[in-house]
Amino acid sequence: MPRTQGDGIIHIDDIDFKVEYNEAIPEIDDPILTPTQEDIRKHIAGLIEDGSNLQMGIGAIPNAVLSFLSNHKNLGIHSEMFSNGLIPLIEKGIVNGSLKHSHPGKVVSSFVIGNRELYDFLDENPEIAMLDYAVELTENSCVDTSTCVSIRTLNIENISLSDHISVFPNPTQGILSIEFNEPVGSISLRLLSISGQVIRH
Repeated sequence: MPRTQGDGIIHIDDIDFKVEYNEAIPEIDDPILTPTQEDIRKHIAGLIEDGSNLQMGIGAIPNAVLSFLSNHKNLGIHSEMFSNGLIPLIEKGIVNGSLKHSHPGKVVSSFVIGNRELYDFLDENPEIAMLDYAVELTENSCVDTSTCVSIRTLNIENISLSDHISVFPNPTQGILSIEFNEPVGSISLRLLSISGQVIRH
């Protein structure tokens, strides 16, 4: 089990009970892509500019896109998921976070799944920050992460204030900007950890 830096570091005095368990953690290798998936990853990689900040989700394509970014420069990572494909980009300096305003120089993620090489790479790696943030907004929203997080309406039809839309990961660093294209009624905004704990309401 890799020991990662970030919000997962807690003092042993904060643990009421612990159970030691010795078993290998699950590993997942990169899947073989279909011809359609190959075409998709090439197209996506062509849309990514130097200095972009990337977010990868679960599935074969997000990880596969990374292998087509070897000629890019100064990429940043603020991602839900950390996968095998990031390792060579970090080692070559293609992913360096140098242009990030939030957590510069750090690869920020929320969870990891991959092979043994990935777990060993993460262990005690000071370049990786596993953070536990999510924003829940009861209105239409999207996110643009830079020096702050901007949540904007997307002109989604037939959505009510009782609906919940989660946007994550979200490194607000205490600054949260909300913009609407037109007047709206009252909304409820809560900053939650991924475990559901209310950080700010």
